[in-house]
Amino acid sequence: MPLLVILLDFSVQRLPTASRPEEVQWWIKRKRLISHLPPVEKPSEFGATWKLWWVKMPPAWREGELLVKTLPTDVDWEPILRGGSNGLSIVVMALSWWVHAMGSTNQHDLELSAAINDVTWVLSKLVVMLLPASVEAGKKHSRDVIPEEEPKSKR
Repeated sequence: MPLLVILLDFSVQRLPTASRPEEVQWWIKRKRLISHLPPVEKPSEFGATWKLWWVKMPPAWREGELLVKTLPTDVDWEPILRGGSNGLSIVVMALSWWVHAMGSTNQHDLELSAAINDVTWVLSKLVVMLLPASVEAGKKHSRDVIPEEEPKSKR
C-alpha cells in the first residue's frame, strides 16, 4: 500500500478490540476524560490483559508472546499503523494506566518494563517508516528548521 494512502487512512482505521482490557471501554464510554481514569485494582491482571491485546494487534510476522524484533525484508506495519482516538494513542494511554496502577512503591515489574520497551521499539520503527528519506539521511527540510532569534539589543 503506498505511503500516501496509509497516511490518509491513518486517522480513520481502528485497532482490534479483541482481548482489549475492559478499562479501555470503560474510559471510552466516559468521553476519554483524563480526569476520569479507569480504576485498575489489580495491576498484574490488567497487565496480562493489556499484553494479550498488544500481541494480537501487530503485523502477523510479530505475533506471539516473543514479539519478534527482527525486521523481515518485506516489513509491513500497516496492520498497526492506526492514528486518531482509537489508534496507537489509546494503547499508550492504557499502558500509562498500568504504570500508574503500580503506584509509587517502586516495584520493578519485568512484564511492564518489557511492554514499555516493546511499544517504544514499535513507535520508533513507525516514525522511521513515516519520515521522508531525506530526513532519515540526516538532512532537514527548510520547513523543519527553526530560525534562531536575533539577540535583542540591551538599549
